Amino acid sequence: MEEKKVRLQLEVSERRQAELQALMEACDIGKQKDLFNAALTLLEWAVAERRKGRIIASIDEASMKYKELAMPALSAVHVSA
Repeated sequence: MEEKKVRLQLEVSERRQAELQALMEACDIGKQKDLFNAALTLLEWAVAERRKGRIIASIDEASMKYKELAMPALSAVHVSA
């Protein structure tokens, strides 16, 4: 059974559109829909990890130092008991 499709329409500034285009090029993504899906997948993963009480961070492997992602949306996620 095919999933029903819903059309989303967004308004962004020209600067933000240029940023989106640069991301698409950096990731070799050809369609805005695919960029949206990739971003949504990453956010879903990050939310699931925050619910487990984990932090979302990048690690500098050479120094083993990490930098936590500061993102208001993730700060709002409640940790599951």
